[in-house]
Amino acid sequence: MGKKLIDFISDETKHFASCIREWLELRFQYTSKIDIDDIQSSIALYIKMHREKDVIIGHTCIWPHLDDFCFEVIPSGADSSEYLSRGENKTLLLSLKMHLVKYLEIQTGATIVLLLDDIASELDARHFSELISQIGDRP
Repeated sequence: MGKKLIDFISDETKHFASCIREWLELRFQYTSKIDIDDIQSSIALYIKMHREKDVIIGHTCIWPHLDDFCFEVIPSGADSSEYLSRGENKTLLLSLKMHLVKYLEIQTGATIVLLLDDIASELDARHFSELISQIGDRP
């Protein structure tokens, strides 16, 4: 499921960008300590190579919550955090969350309840309006 999710986000990135600036083009970059194309073998190898360290520290240092991602601005190659304002980056991340909800609903058939707090801070009227239209009449 991890690879499917990453591919889904990569495919949806054009929608994230259009929420910020119509002309903006982004590329989703995902960095993991394991090979997401061969997750099972890669995890087995990682655990084998790092077992002693993991026992000493009391946990493993892999899994998705420890992976990293960014949105790269095309053609500059800059990370969105260096190129976009804080409000634009917040809009980008909230848009990502909305698309993750969409993905989970497609995969599970369940209605996802999304709790959002203080979403208006740092957003101008245009970006706030865009976000509200994405949220729609969600529960």
